[in-house]
Amino acid sequence: MILCQVNIKTAFLNAPLDEEIYMCKPTVAGEGFWRLLNGLYGLKQAGRQWYLELDSCLGSVGFKQTESDWSVYQHSQGTERSIITTSVNDMLIASSTIMESDAVISALASQFEITDNGEPKLHLGCSIEWNHPKKLV
Repeated sequence: MILCQVNIKTAFLNAPLDEEIYMCKPTVAGEGFWRLLNGLYGLKQAGRQWYLELDSCLGSVGFKQTESDWSVYQHSQGTERSIITTSVNDMLIASSTIMESDAVISALASQFEITDNGEPKLHLGCSIEWNHPKKLV
């Protein structure tokens, strides 16, 4: 399978909030409060809301969560197959072909601002080494 790594920029800021949350304005902006429409880093609800937004996005392009691990999604259509592992905003995508890999990245890029890190060398603290002639990781 083809491996690539993607990072979603400002992930928590993409997630709309389900409830009304207000914050005090910074003193330079005057007095009063602002109503938050999307999550912020450090907000207790932000992680959950981001998870729901990502789950909805991946579901809309045909990915389904695996029952054994909710951070792993898979998609199959004909002979094409993709598996995505997620960790907050970092994703490792394994696809059966380069065309399938490009389609998955394009689908993510249409929903979020992403950084395509290409072939992974390091993911979540694990070093990844390739033996390209033998197609081994």
